[in-house]
Amino acid sequence: MQTSDDVQDDDTVQRQHLRAARAMLGWPLHTLSERSRLSLSTLRRLEEDATVVSAQSRMQAVAALRGGGVRFVRLDGRVVGVVLIGDLVTARTVP
Repeated sequence: MQTSDDVQDDDTVQRQHLRAARAMLGWPLHTLSERSRLSLSTLRRLEEDATVVSAQSRMQAVAALRGGGVRFVRLDGRVVGVVLIGDLVTARTVP
């Protein structure tokens, strides 16, 4: 399995990746809200359907998760995996 560095195209990061990243960090929604400076309702919409929220909001959420130590990596050139830095051996993927 080949991996590439942190996915830079935030549009590639989907709702399931956001939820998985938040779960890996053990962050309740309000923690992500504080760190991303996004409202709880915006984050709920992102996690329900990431396409209905502005690109700027998605970028803020992704940046906050990256700041917490999460990386979004491309596996075999197509699937995005969610990795917690320091936990690379037990990397988990989300289809």
